[in-house]
Amino acid sequence: MPPRKRRRRRSYKRPIQIAIGAALVCALPFAVLAILVATVNPNRFKPRIEAAVQQALGREFSVNGDVSFSGTFWPTLVADDVALANIAGGTRKEMVRLDEMMIDVSPAALLIGRIVLTNLVLLRPDILLETDAAGVGNWQFGQPAPARPGPPAPPARAAPRLMLETLHTHDARVTWRDRASGTDTVFAINRVSATATSTDSPVMLNADMLIQRQKLQITAQTGPLSRLLDAAAQTPWGLFVTVDTSGAKVTVSGSATRPLELKGYSLRVDGVAADLSQLDWLSPVPLPPLKGVTLTAKLLDQGGPFPDISGVSLQASPTNLERVAPGLSVDVARIDAPRLTEPVQVVVEGALVGAPVKLTATIGAPALLLPGARPG
Repeated sequence: MPPRKRRRRRSYKRPIQIAIGAALVCALPFAVLAILVATVNPNRFKPRIEAAVQQALGREFSVNGDVSFSGTFWPTLVADDVALANIAGGTRKEMVRLDEMMIDVSPAALLIGRIVLTNLVLLRPDILLETDAAGVGNWQFGQPAPARPGPPAPPARAAPRLMLETLHTHDARVTWRDRASGTDTVFAINRVSATATSTDSPVMLNADMLIQRQKLQITAQTGPLSRLLDAAAQTPWGLFVTVDTSGAKVTVSGSATRPLELKGYSLRVDGVAADLSQLDWLSPVPLPPLKGVTLTAKLLDQGGPFPDISGVSLQASPTNLERVAPGLSVDVARIDAPRLTEPVQVVVEGALVGAPVKLTATIGAPALLLPGARPG
């Protein structure tokens, strides 16, 4: 019996020793990393960060503030006062200015020579969107960035591919500058979250924004990021967007072959509003308080300044319009526009002070009202 007891005690020691050894091996890289984080000055990485982003986007990128680490085991890189250059001839030097940027990098991807940003957080970005004289938007990247002054750079090696999985933006200010009219439209975007499991998978987006003190909630699913950034590709890039505001919802679905240029699109628009008058902030004239308004339309890029709009149908549910005129009610209200080049049909049926009223009308083709249209 005694020899058996000794053998049992020894059998417990070996698994414990193996477990302790494995734990030490697993903890060693994190311990070394913690020591490096505590002793290495992260500002030394500034030139590498700037060069990597500049090579990926084709624009000059600068970190004007400090670079620091946040966290211990696999730290988050934090950069202050960051700027991304605008296109040549832009109305402002920087396209993007932001107070702070936080980056999480996948350690597993680094081991195989790829740079995967698992999480990118932008705090208080100031973004300017505009086009140049040729109509090219400053959001189109990929052109070679201008070389910085200094000694000739050594021969470049193939850069690791830069990929982004998750993007979060907080308290953004976006300015759309119309250089033709010289006007600016400013959007306050409280939050944007975009996620993709890889560059070849769909992108899921959620955003909360404010326009003219009106809240908008946006959800979207788009095609993959790799297709979006491939300027030579001609395959359709999918798009499904829903916008909710003021008791109204608009859904845009379809695709585009040149999405960054806003060209090659084929879209369907569906909308519904509980009360049309709640959308007065979108219209230069007061809207009637029609209830249950629905809209359908199709938009097709035809290469010109205006799309081919077809299948337009606007209709409302039965509505009491006492606020517009005493005793006025509408049972049927419908507007149909088969195409921009064809007449518009209007049908309204209802009652005025108890008497039935019916209105039918035909309006000329909307294309005749567009700039540059031939007289007709």
